[in-house]
Amino acid sequence: MAERLRFATGLTDLIKNNSNYIINWRIIIRYTFFQKLHFEFAAADKGIDTDNTPKSIGIGFYIRNNF
Repeated sequence: MAERLRFATGLTDLIKNNSNYIINWRIIIRYTFFQKLHFEFAAADKGIDTDNTPKSIGIGFYIRNNF
């Protein structure tokens, strides 16, 4: 089971055409069922820097199928 579980952390950013932006710190836990199918749980998605974009804290659950 441990070989199917992965952990990652890093920064994500969104920059709009009007120069507004937000930078988030994100923690991801991924479980792979098959080579192309995996689930991701965003355990933390926290805004750390922004310009005219509201900061937020969020969590998420994603199902991905890579064709």
